[in-house]
Amino acid sequence: MATNIQSENSKLTQDQLKLARSIGISVDRQADLGQLIREIEQELGQNTLLEQSRWFVMGVLRYCSKARWQDISHSSVSEQQQYELAASYIARDDLKRSLHTVLKEERCRFTLVGFAKARSVEKRVLSTSTKAFKQAKQLLQEAELLEVNKRSRSKRPAADTRAKLVAKEHATGSGIKQGAARSRYFDDSAMDTVGALKIGSAEPAMTKLDKLSEEEYAELESAIMVQEGEMSPLQSQSYTGNENRQSLLVGFTTGCVMLAIVLWLLF
Repeated sequence: MATNIQSENSKLTQDQLKLARSIGISVDRQADLGQLIREIEQELGQNTLLEQSRWFVMGVLRYCSKARWQDISHSSVSEQQQYELAASYIARDDLKRSLHTVLKEERCRFTLVGFAKARSVEKRVLSTSTKAFKQAKQLLQEAELLEVNKRSRSKRPAADTRAKLVAKEHATGSGIKQGAARSRYFDDSAMDTVGALKIGSAEPAMTKLDKLSEEEYAELESAIMVQEGEMSPLQSQSYTGNENRQSLLVGFTTGCVMLAIVLWLLF
C-alpha cells in the first residue's frame, strides 16, 4: 500500500508536509509528527475536521477505484469537489464521531491512508469494516465517482426470487397434497357413514329382526302397543272423521318407534 512515508526513520508523509507548508507552517522532514499535527490543527481551527474528512474520503476513493496516484492533486476530482464531498460526509454527527475514532492515530491524519480487512496503524492502513469507510464509499457512489457493483445487487434479488418461488411451490404442493389427503379422508368416512346408515333398508332390518329371541320380540311388541296406547284423546278426536290421515300417522309413528327400538337393541 502506498503510504507516502519519507523514510523508515521519519513518521511524516509528503501529504502532511505539503499541507503544513500550504497553510504557512515552516517545517522540515525531521519534525516531530505529533507536534506538527497539533500545529496544523491549531492553524486550521474550525476547518480541522473538514480537512481530515477530505483526506479520508479521497483515500477511500483511491482504494475503491484501485487508483495508483500518490498525490491528491493528481486525482480526477477537483479541489472544490473534494471539499464539497468532505462537507457532505461530516454533515451527520454520527459520522463525525466515526471519523474521529478511525483517525485517533496522528499518523493517519491529513494524509492518504490505505485500507484492508485488518487495521495496521504502523503502515497507515485502516479497516474496511468500519462505519466511516462504508459511509464514505456510499457517498462516493452517490456522487458517481465510484461504480455500484450492479452484478452483486442483481444476483441477490434473483437468488431471493428463486428461493421464494421454491418455497411457494413447496408450500403449494404440500397444501394440494394435504387437501387431497383431507378430501380422501372425508370421502372415505362419508362412504362408511352412508354404509352404516343403510339400516332402514328392508333386507338388513328383517335379517336383524330374525335374530331376536322370543323374549326380545315380545318386549318389542309390547313396547309398540304401549306407544300406541299412549296417544292422547285430543289427538284421536282431532282426526275423527278423517280415517285415512289417522291411519297414516299411526303407521308413521309405529315405524319410527320400531326403528328406534331396533337401534336401541342392536347398539
